[in-house]
Amino acid sequence: MHSFVGVRGGSSVTSSFLISLAVADLLFLLVCVPFEMAAKLAAVWAGGLALCKVAGFVEMLSATSSVLNLTAVSVERYA
Repeated sequence: MHSFVGVRGGSSVTSSFLISLAVADLLFLLVCVPFEMAAKLAAVWAGGLALCKVAGFVEMLSATSSVLNLTAVSVERYA
């Protein structure tokens, strides 16, 4: 991410999509992976209903945004 943000002249649509993809992947890594590991290690969910809903929403949001970003990069590159 730093290499894309630091370059002034290299701003393009593809760079924007790749930065967005990196943010979506970091969101997944920082939010979803710890909750999934906790759920797998414990027999029951101890986070409550609200946290369960938020974790599921963020997981689907980051997965969908990753797929859509990769699709947009492909379409932009070959269009």
